[in-house]
Amino acid sequence: MLNPRHSGFTLIELMITVAILGILAAIAIPQFANSVEKAHQGATKGNLGTIRSAISIYYADNEGIYPTDALGSLLASGRYMLLIPPVNFANHGISASIGTVTTDDSGGWTYGNDPSIISSQQTSGPTLTVVWGGIVVNCNHTDLKGNIWFTN
Repeated sequence: MLNPRHSGFTLIELMITVAILGILAAIAIPQFANSVEKAHQGATKGNLGTIRSAISIYYADNEGIYPTDALGSLLASGRYMLLIPPVNFANHGISASIGTVTTDDSGGWTYGNDPSIISSQQTSGPTLTVVWGGIVVNCNHTDLKGNIWFTN
């Protein structure tokens, strides 16, 4: 038979255990939040690469002509893409809209559909004119690496 005075944990043992768990949680929770943001940014950069590849294939198939619409020609026959993938990051939520040629930080994609713009132009502040056939994320915030989104 066990001695009732020696069963269980002392108060100091319980306090040490709770303190250790608190320290581990304080370290792990911010790392988890950061990994979720990394996943969103990685998905957005992957989607950007997918759209750029489809634009390049369209360009090759059409003898050096980029789409001049809001990328609807990439979706028309389903040959290049079935849908425009979303931008997915915390600053603007999820958006799949195609913007005009100048970034305005509203989220979504900005596609350069004007054949007369053949060189990149930095305008006032953090805006950028997107060249014909170019596509960027329409956001002037920085990613986790410190790069402005529309320069990716």
